[in-house]
Order: sequence, then C-alpha cells, then structure tokens
Amino acid sequence: MNFLVFVKTFGFLLLVATSGMAQTFDQAMASYQNRNYEVSYMQFEASAQQGYHGSFFMLAGMNLNGLGVQKNPILAAKLYTELTQLDSDFRFASLFQLGTMYIDGIGVIQDRPVGVSLVVEAGNAGYLPAQSWLGSGYYQGWNGFLKDNLRAEEWLYLAAVQGDKMAQTQLGYVYFTEFFIAKLGEEDAQIKGMKWLYLARANGMTSGLSLEIYEDRVGGDIAQEAKRLAQECLWNNYVGC
Repeated sequence: MNFLVFVKTFGFLLLVATSGMAQTFDQAMASYQNRNYEVSYMQFEASAQQGYHGSFFMLAGMNLNGLGVQKNPILAAKLYTELTQLDSDFRFASLFQLGTMYIDGIGVIQDRPVGVSLVVEAGNAGYLPAQSWLGSGYYQGWNGFLKDNLRAEEWLYLAAVQGDKMAQTQLGYVYFTEFFIAKLGEEDAQIKGMKWLYLARANGMTSGLSLEIYEDRVGGDIAQEAKRLAQECLWNNYVGC
C-alpha cells in the first residue's frame, strides 16, 4: 500500500492511502443514504482509518453540514485542504467545496480570489459542479460575480455537454440575451438557445423551463431547426454539439 500523508484529527492519526478497503465505506454510505447519520459518521471514521479517501470527503461534508456530529466547518476545511493535495478521485470535488468555503468565509478566513481560483481549477479539470456553478454565477451575477454572458456561455457549455440539465437550461437562456443576439444575429442565437432548451427538456428539466413561451417567441421554422440540431446532439452524445 502506498501511503501518502498522515492527518492528525478526530483525536488520532488517520492514514490516507491511494487504496483501501471499501467495504466499510459502502456500509457507511448505506447508513448515510438511510439518514442514519450518527452511525454512518462512525463507520466513515472506521473506513478512514483503513485509508479510504472517500471517507475523508464524506466526513468533511458531514462536519460542514452538522450531519451526525456537531457542525465543525474548520475541521471540514482542514479535511478538504488535505484532499486537494492528494492524487485521488476526490481531489477536484474537494477543490470545489474548499473554494466555495473561501468565497463565503466558512471555516476559513474569507478570501474570494483564492476561492474562485480553486473552483476554476476544479472546473478546468472537468469537474461538472464547478463548471455549472461558475457558469450560473456569471449568468446571474450572484455571489460577487459580475454578469458576463460570454464567460457564462463558456462555463455552462462545458457542463451542458456533460448532460447537466440546469446548465443546459441556463445556456439556452444565455443565447436569448441582447449580447448574443448582437454577436450571432437574432436567428442563429435563437436556434442555439432553443436547441439547449429542448435538450434540457429531453433530460427531464421541467421546473423553471419556459419552453412553450420561447417556442411562441421564435416561431415554427426556428423551433424545428433547433429540434433537429438537438436530436443530433443526443444521437452523437453531445460530440460537436
């Protein structure tokens, strides 16, 4: 077993390894999914001692949200920080979580530039929640982001082609902004917008999706072309979409 780092927490040394026994982790996940949080917390601790990185990730989240244990965002931030320094399947998810904590000043001293850089690193590595989060931030102008439709399109597209229906919905709306109508021309912008709205609907998006309103707005010819392109995207698994 290739050991990477020791983390002193929970009153004892937890051994982080590149591989570990997953059986206890699976048991802990079953307890967690059944909302038996106190039991799952103890099981994740046991799994962490076996060196399973996923257990550290779950323990961090449970400390952050107070599930099965009293809220301890400082400990959560420490665990996420350790995971960002390991070559594991949970590194990018930890970068995203830690980044949002820096942005909001939860468990760490607030530092928005550091937080955004961590989220961007996760997004650039292909971590879908980070991509969707950044795209939504630039689209809606929330959480300290200035509205930027071009950056919104870039990040939302990366999430949309991975099948994220919320990103697909917001990407569709982005193309109906004045910025993209001026950039692409009204017809091309509307076709792109409708294409992504149809894809979002095909992926099960219903809440907040004003598809019929936009269909009436663009007319039948544009809607039909958008449907054709959307179907091609589905057939090609978003390649070239």
